[in-house]
Amino acid sequence: MNYFKPNKLLNYDDDSIINEIKRVYFKVFQGKRMTTKKFSQHSRVSVDTIIKRFGSWHHALQKAGIITKNIKVEKKKQIPLDEIKRNIDRVITLNKGEYFTYKFYKENNGKHSFATLTKRFGYTKWDELLNKEFSIFRIRKIILQKQKPEPIPEWKLFNEIKTVWDNICRRPTYSEFKENAKIGIRVYERRFGTWTKAIERFCLANEEYNSSTEDIGFNTTKDLLIQELHQIVRDNNLEILNQGDYKKYGGKYSVQTYYNHFGSWKNAKKAAGLKIGRVAPSEEELFNELQRIWEQLGRQPLHNEMKKLGKYSHKSYAHKFGSWIQAIYAFIADREGENQTNDKEKVIKDENLPKEDSNKTITHLSGVIKMTTPRIPSTRLRFQVLHRDKFTCVTCGRSPKNTKNITLHVDHITPYSKGGETVYDNLQTLCSKCNLGKSDTEL
Repeated sequence: MNYFKPNKLLNYDDDSIINEIKRVYFKVFQGKRMTTKKFSQHSRVSVDTIIKRFGSWHHALQKAGIITKNIKVEKKKQIPLDEIKRNIDRVITLNKGEYFTYKFYKENNGKHSFATLTKRFGYTKWDELLNKEFSIFRIRKIILQKQKPEPIPEWKLFNEIKTVWDNICRRPTYSEFKENAKIGIRVYERRFGTWTKAIERFCLANEEYNSSTEDIGFNTTKDLLIQELHQIVRDNNLEILNQGDYKKYGGKYSVQTYYNHFGSWKNAKKAAGLKIGRVAPSEEELFNELQRIWEQLGRQPLHNEMKKLGKYSHKSYAHKFGSWIQAIYAFIADREGENQTNDKEKVIKDENLPKEDSNKTITHLSGVIKMTTPRIPSTRLRFQVLHRDKFTCVTCGRSPKNTKNITLHVDHITPYSKGGETVYDNLQTLCSKCNLGKSDTEL
């Protein structure tokens, strides 16, 4: 098979960088002229990294043996100050003598960089340069402060508490009131100091609500908080309880309440005797998820795309393998390995094909055929075939890289029902539409 490379180097020592420059120059450009922009499109190391390591792009090419002559860098001649002023005056005339920003200057054919302007005129601010050199001043808008609204009367604040209290038939917690009230909870905190003090004042003014707290007092105890954790875990059969699940399954208290009493969420679970941390995914689970996203995109995923599209973020891979790029190399080493037809790998399920877990015999017009491979290819073999075909349908040429909502299938060239084995040379990449249209015919 054609072995493939990740889009970044694993080691950034001098020899690895020089070898990468040679690889791109001779294999991709075949010894022809290579600019830094074109080099970046094919290289696994950035031009900035090369310049930092070797001092300049030309010195790196010399080190790689691509350039043999010493290239002298001539100093640029200093631009006359009168020429710079004429260029700025032209923009001033274009803007009818009014103040303009440096962005406006560049958008209207301003020739000089801000660094050049500050160096030649000696000013660090754009406003200062226009003021002192061209007598152009910035007109600042006077913003009239809006009159502060009158504070909401106390009776109206208490009526909102009554409404939320009556809806849930008990005293609302901080988070419940925040979600259900029409008046922001910060208004209560500014008026009364804290949410608890606001409730205390409300209950003093409304004695009929004082006795209906139902286990949620003004000062929540650690025992009540621990009981709440145990109930959430027990009722929902959870192995590990995280903050998101606590909110999802209707926790009565805010997570901040646990922080206030125990110092952290971890300490709260520790006090409750619950499992701490989370179940780390296995290497196989990480690899299968990475392959799923790779197939979905039709290319190697970026580390931030794993967080958006995958079950596991790039941090899970870095924790397991040392870094994101080391995880990519480990994945590739696994997928490039020998593919045993009788291995115990889990296969990716294809809803359009029947599940085959073991070898079988099939009946054909020519007689009974003994199959030596299962119908569904293993994850490793599937990836090898997809990569060989560049994650592109061999029939219509569509790929997830250039077309949205494309699902790729790995299909038998000689149909399995006609004795075609599930081996590398008898498999091809088809999109779902082409595969369903093909059925059991040979293409």
